[in-house]
Amino acid sequence: MGDNPEEDDRACTLARLLRPPSDMRIPLMLLLAGSLGITLALIWPRPDPDRALEQAVAEVQAGVTTLDHQLEAVVDEVAEQVAIRGAGSLWQEPPTDMPAGAMVLVWQQGELAYWDRSPVDAGRIDTASNGPLILRDGMHLHHRAGDGVHVLFRVWSRPPIENRFLHSGFAPVLNAPEGLVA
Repeated sequence: MGDNPEEDDRACTLARLLRPPSDMRIPLMLLLAGSLGITLALIWPRPDPDRALEQAVAEVQAGVTTLDHQLEAVVDEVAEQVAIRGAGSLWQEPPTDMPAGAMVLVWQQGELAYWDRSPVDAGRIDTASNGPLILRDGMHLHHRAGDGVHVLFRVWSRPPIENRFLHSGFAPVLNAPEGLVA
């Protein structure tokens, strides 16, 4: 190659590095990579399913508790507005600061005077006390204030027909993991 032996050694070394690997090196590398992957899969810590379930339930319960406090504040606000200005004022000034999906119903003299969406079972709602309320479309958080003021929030939905679009489950605001059932 040249007069300098260091250049010849470097050329040989570079040539050796650029040379394609022998036929045995490729299977050996694949075997080594596969063995490493299997070993890591066996020794890598996996999440405990019971612990994950407990954590998911705790998160859903925290969301339900937060919603419960929000509904309590809303029902008091609506009852105050109805007491001062009457149920008709809700049509012009609907309640504010309501959680998405909450429903307000107001009865006066035994008749439904205000609703912001179609009530599922109005008769049962009117006689229900505060707390969980199970209706045919699911389980609701229910708060009552004053005379006939009700606020509901569907925590668990149970549609009459289930298919790939409609299925039972928690309200989306609760961020429950898929498959968690009430």
